[in-house]
Amino acid sequence: MSNQIDNKAQENESQATTIHCFQGTEDLLENINNKDKKEKIKAVLFDLFNIKNVNFLFGAGTSNGAIPTMKELQKCVVEKLSKDEKKIFDEIKDKNLEEILEILYFRKTYLKNNPQDKDKDNREFNTLKSLIEKIENAISQRNNLKNSLSEDEKKIFEEVKERNLEEILEILYSGKTYLKNNPQDKDKDNREFDTLKSLIEKIEETIFQKINIEIGINCGSNVQKEVFENYMKFYKKVTYRNKDLNRVNVFTTNNDLFNEYVLDYLNIDYNNGFGGGLKRSFNPARFEYVFAKKMDEGIEKYEPLNHMIYLYKLHGSINWIETKNHNSFFDIEEIYLKSEDKKPKETCLIYPTPLKEGKSLTSPYTDLIREFQKKLSLPNSVLFIIGYSFSDEHINTIIYRALASNNSLSVVVFADKDKLARIPLFSINDKRIYVIYGKDEDKTIHYFKYFVDELIPEQKQNEEDEIYKKFASMVKNVTGDKNDCG
Repeated sequence: MSNQIDNKAQENESQATTIHCFQGTEDLLENINNKDKKEKIKAVLFDLFNIKNVNFLFGAGTSNGAIPTMKELQKCVVEKLSKDEKKIFDEIKDKNLEEILEILYFRKTYLKNNPQDKDKDNREFNTLKSLIEKIENAISQRNNLKNSLSEDEKKIFEEVKERNLEEILEILYSGKTYLKNNPQDKDKDNREFDTLKSLIEKIEETIFQKINIEIGINCGSNVQKEVFENYMKFYKKVTYRNKDLNRVNVFTTNNDLFNEYVLDYLNIDYNNGFGGGLKRSFNPARFEYVFAKKMDEGIEKYEPLNHMIYLYKLHGSINWIETKNHNSFFDIEEIYLKSEDKKPKETCLIYPTPLKEGKSLTSPYTDLIREFQKKLSLPNSVLFIIGYSFSDEHINTIIYRALASNNSLSVVVFADKDKLARIPLFSINDKRIYVIYGKDEDKTIHYFKYFVDELIPEQKQNEEDEIYKKFASMVKNVTGDKNDCG
């Protein structure tokens, strides 16, 4: 009877815990008891985390729940389209939103610069322009995009509505560029250009409004609060590294402001390539800056700041705009945004859409990608990948090339291995590549929350920082300051 109970307990434990940690094609946990599997993973991560150069790559999964996915945003876009926009959209609806925007930009540019039937091209150009604007707005708006679209805009949008918003915007940009430069039926092209322009604007506005959300520890939304706390736990643990090791680099494809709000909340200094006071301008040279403090007034001896993060937003940010109103070589400015703010009139850099208004692979995206490539080429480096779907081939290629050229680079991927089967990288037996995934009872171990709660190594905090935080907490308790929402 006792043996039956023990066997049943082991069977239930096995069903509740299915944790895997692959190194190449070998599962490091294959012959380890379930209760010891998590400790084995933590030991592996501890060794990797103490490598000289630590890098993280965050994808949409790290902000999951608080920020809609591109597929969810696309549904918002459809609701705002006019008839003409829907017609254009339907032609490319099988693409994702990025691809759709690229095509729209091309068509808009074509109509603008190559008129043959002026009225037709102008109409299509205006429709494309309107559709693009609505899609861009829809990615961050809380209301449905389709309700705001004209009939022409809906017509365009229906052609591409099956794709995600970023793909849709790429298609729209392409069409807008095409119609702008190659009009054949002037009236028709003008109409289509206007429709494309409108469609692009709607997509961009939707993206902006959906991403520009309230962020803070005391926010009303429990989901947004939980995501904020996840980021907070992450930065608390990774900030304090041995002073002999380089500071942590965080690369992210997300356009939201969770990283910035959390870093500010924790009083952690970060370098995101922007500098200045009231006007913060982009300068990639700043990524080479080392932040240090003087150890002794009598001698020239310095040590790096304990709490310092290098933040690279590979797909831009909702608070980056193109502007020529300041004295800077790079026409990129970082602005302060509140959650209730509307999309700025200036061009928001919220995705590196190819050929967007002639900005193909220009600064800041090339500079940020170059930094990503540079960091992965350093000896004794590790890249932790969390919440990233490997849908960006440009980023994927950099990772592949880094593995091919840097023998001391390790890559640790937190993702369902079955979903990575389409990627050849995870089918080869390379001991530098780790894939961690599975279930620990009702918790998914490759999710960001489990990673920060259970797996990431604890770091010893600086005594001075602990004293400061304790003092600040006591002052807040006395003053009753609870204004922590962004």
